[in-house]
Amino acid sequence: MANLTLRLLYACRQAYQIVANDVPVPDAPNSGDIGWIGSPIGFVGGPDNIDAGLVGEILEGNVIAFRGTLPPDNLNFQTFLDWLNDLDALLVPDPQGLPGKVHQGFRDARDAIWGPIVQALTAKPAKPVIIVGHSKGGAVADLAAARLHKERPATQIAVCTFAAARPGDPQFASSYNSAIGHSDRYEYHDDIVPFLPPSDELYDLIKRIPAVDQLIGHFNSGFASVGRLYFIDWNNKIVPDSALLEFERFLSLAKLIAELQFQTIADAHGIGPGSGYADAPYT
Repeated sequence: MANLTLRLLYACRQAYQIVANDVPVPDAPNSGDIGWIGSPIGFVGGPDNIDAGLVGEILEGNVIAFRGTLPPDNLNFQTFLDWLNDLDALLVPDPQGLPGKVHQGFRDARDAIWGPIVQALTAKPAKPVIIVGHSKGGAVADLAAARLHKERPATQIAVCTFAAARPGDPQFASSYNSAIGHSDRYEYHDDIVPFLPPSDELYDLIKRIPAVDQLIGHFNSGFASVGRLYFIDWNNKIVPDSALLEFERFLSLAKLIAELQFQTIADAHGIGPGSGYADAPYT
């Protein structure tokens, strides 16, 4: 059986197959390798059911996997801009979560399906809860961990995200990192989504570049990542965070944007078979 991290990536992939509320989720590539005990059940909500998550059980625990934003096809400058604008949101308090402010849209996405997800989780055997997600789903997973910790402080919670957007401000990140002891995030080189919405420092740096200032003109800054970073670098090695890493990543992305290589950036975000995330050397 594949290692746990890769199996959780496959669970994120299967979350994109959710089609209806309270029904088994169709398989995706490698779903058979996840090790489900029974079939995972999907839940949808929000405007036009754009928010979705599944609940399933594996040997190691009960899994909640949140679906990310559906990927764009035939990406060009216009659709790239529209895709980035999905991440333009207000920082607001989260009465159901931890101290600090969070991304309003991601908070609302979590809450839109929270009731049935908790109900399904309650029906499962008592096990640790593993919360996962890709892209938007990764940020929702972080906020779900915060809410579950507040509502069920005795529950053992682990989080694993791939290409997650930033869920909240530095105060939230600090309170999250103190509360959630096991939270890993995987980010692939030249994937722009983990930079978004931007921190204040990154926003000030990016907006000086003519090639990208129009892309972020309406972004709210002041966001921070959470958890422990595992970065999949340009040599397909997984390396820890470092002082220069974010700057090196930014320079590489800035070069691709200046060269209008939007499809390359979009491809870096995928988790399908053959993607950088799928082929990373997880241990």
